[in-house]
Amino acid sequence: MNRFEWVNATSVDQALAAATDGSSFKAGGVDLLDLMKDGIASPTRLVNIRAIGGLEKISEDEKGLRIGPLATLTEIE
Repeated sequence: MNRFEWVNATSVDQALAAATDGSSFKAGGVDLLDLMKDGIASPTRLVNIRAIGGLEKISEDEKGLRIGPLATLTEIE
């Protein structure tokens, strides 16, 4: 696994400001870390968005379904 920087964001604005070329957003789970361990993904910075409130929402309107990045697979089901 390559070295990477870890940034904990507490707001959407902070997360977007922390994103640079080569960054990936980390919302939970281990899929991205597994890809990094296998050498498939190699971001230089991970921006953790887990502490940002409101990103777990699932809503529907006339335009369609909106699924927040922190919605779990169980909630989506």
